[in-house]
Amino acid sequence: KRENGIVYLAVYTKSGEAIFERRGESITLKAGSLLFVSLAEKTVIKAPNSHWEIYFMHVMGSDIDSIYRTFAQKHNYVIENFCQDYFVSCVDKLCKLYKETTINYYDISSLIYSALMDILKQSPPSEYSPTVIKALESMNGYYVEKFSIDDLCKSLFVSKYFFTRKFHSETGVTPKEYLTNL
Repeated sequence: KRENGIVYLAVYTKSGEAIFERRGESITLKAGSLLFVSLAEKTVIKAPNSHWEIYFMHVMGSDIDSIYRTFAQKHNYVIENFCQDYFVSCVDKLCKLYKETTINYYDISSLIYSALMDILKQSPPSEYSPTVIKALESMNGYYVEKFSIDDLCKSLFVSKYFFTRKFHSETGVTPKEYLTNL
């Protein structure tokens, strides 16, 4: 169980399975799946069969947020059939670096960003227009604060009528429905 500020978790399931729970939603993590999630909210991961072999990274920092939001707009936290070679290699190298007597933080940061860029590279291109992508990023990043669709439309330089129709046609829900679901 985790609930911790601006910390993110990337987990590749090598074998076994686990259940990821957040906001009343459950997702089964199976061999070959990669979970990438923000731990800003209460998150639970359970391995009911007790065998769950994983490679994982906890990463933190406000600069990771934009990488996470790009991932989150394309996936429901999980990529199935993730090509793990590079990610696993980075995690192995990170473990070795942490065991050294003199820790080189630049090498560690470089490996973390390389692994995160590989995750994004394996994400299929977005089916949304730039306007909707920017709106989703804003909504996903700031929905806990006081949020106004009118203010969002002003920041996107579009009318509320145009934005509502475009958002609904691309996502299948209205902006208000999307925020309510968040």
